[in-house]
Amino acid sequence: MKTTSITASLFATIMAGFCLARTIPSQTGADLVLGQSMLNSNQPGTAAVNLDSPSGVALDPVTGKVFVADSNNHRVLRYASASALANGAAAEIVLGQSGFANPPVAAVTSQGMDRPAAVFVDRRGRLWVADRNNARVLRFSNASQLASHAAADRVYGQPGFTTNDFTVTASGMINPTAVWVDSGDRLWVADEASCRVMRFDAITQKASGAAADGVLGQPDLTSGVQGAGATGLERPMAIAISPTGSLFVACERGNRVVRFDQAATLANGAAASAVFGQADFSGADAGLSATRLSNPSGLGIAKDDTLWVCDEYNNRVLRFDRASTRSSGAAANAVLGQPDFVSNATGDPQTSFSYPKGGMVVDAEGALWLTDRFNSRVLRFPAVVSIPKLTVTSSVPKTTRSRSVTIQGKASDPNRLVRVRYRVGDGPLQVADGLRDWEFTQPLVKGENRIIITAQDTWGDLSERKILKITRK
Repeated sequence: MKTTSITASLFATIMAGFCLARTIPSQTGADLVLGQSMLNSNQPGTAAVNLDSPSGVALDPVTGKVFVADSNNHRVLRYASASALANGAAAEIVLGQSGFANPPVAAVTSQGMDRPAAVFVDRRGRLWVADRNNARVLRFSNASQLASHAAADRVYGQPGFTTNDFTVTASGMINPTAVWVDSGDRLWVADEASCRVMRFDAITQKASGAAADGVLGQPDLTSGVQGAGATGLERPMAIAISPTGSLFVACERGNRVVRFDQAATLANGAAASAVFGQADFSGADAGLSATRLSNPSGLGIAKDDTLWVCDEYNNRVLRFDRASTRSSGAAANAVLGQPDFVSNATGDPQTSFSYPKGGMVVDAEGALWLTDRFNSRVLRFPAVVSIPKLTVTSSVPKTTRSRSVTIQGKASDPNRLVRVRYRVGDGPLQVADGLRDWEFTQPLVKGENRIIITAQDTWGDLSERKILKITRK
């Protein structure tokens, strides 16, 4: 990713210790735009360099290729690896249309789409598309290797590729708006009009048209009424699943994001665990502050449990740190697209959004990718990196006659530590006991013992190495 300069305000934020291990502070500017040639333009189009009301972005975790749901053009575009892109880059291929030059046409076939609302690429390289107006979800295997106009190989929500009936059943859908495949091979689908999130277990083994195995937001798989409180959903528009297994659902009419902890284990119609955007589960009014939302319609989550929310009608994107452990009514930690938490103006595309909407993705470097819908573009916001800190607090002898030594210390990270590791000479890596307060006892051989210790955070970033040299006589 290209390096960007750090402004004085951003530097002050870092020095104040506000940033996480990898984070994007308030007022950070985008460093890449797709769909427009520059950051101050916003014209829609149908060419390979254009977009028209994009509604979701995803990255292949293996190849790094970028996929965009280009809703008004009834297509999904694939771009080169994220690291190779420049402003205004042309897409490599198009799915859902026969080419870039033809006027976009909606179709209900294995090669067609009708206003795709979201995209997701799983760890197996399969592209999942919420084909909203066709009331179905499409799967494209080996998506990074496909040619233009390739056919989908699976469909869910319909019995086949040539129907688009709207049904509220275990195998039917009305308006799917978001898709996600978790680490347990479960497909999750937000079905907006039926106010539910459907769960398909062991999706790799399921044939086209298969029935869902569970549902949240409704008591069963044949109900589809708008609900409220801890068990209901009001027009779910986006979903995201944290590394801890928490499911987040953005409800546009409830002006809230609800969280279901350990979602894969929940029974049909189970209650949510927490809510953001409202003080509690009884609220539903729109608002403008660090604790309120207005028509949230997009979600993204990082592997360090940072949740991003597209607050569409407030023309902003909010950041919630450690989202799986926050209490109901928690305040956002940062805002993009606005100068503060009480502004919601839209205007100059150089500095603001225009109704951002759809699924977002955080890449391996911590950068956030999002779709700025009415500006007809995809934006990337770079992350600031801070590494863990490690200190040795115990007294370590330079020479000793002891057969072993116990070493103690402390480690810290603005976000979350994963482990403290050490090795002796060229020996295998070992894990110390504890994290913020750690220790280990190491046998010593005669002569010099060279011990190297490092701390690692959620992103895989390492602290500076501590090297100890102990000679056993």
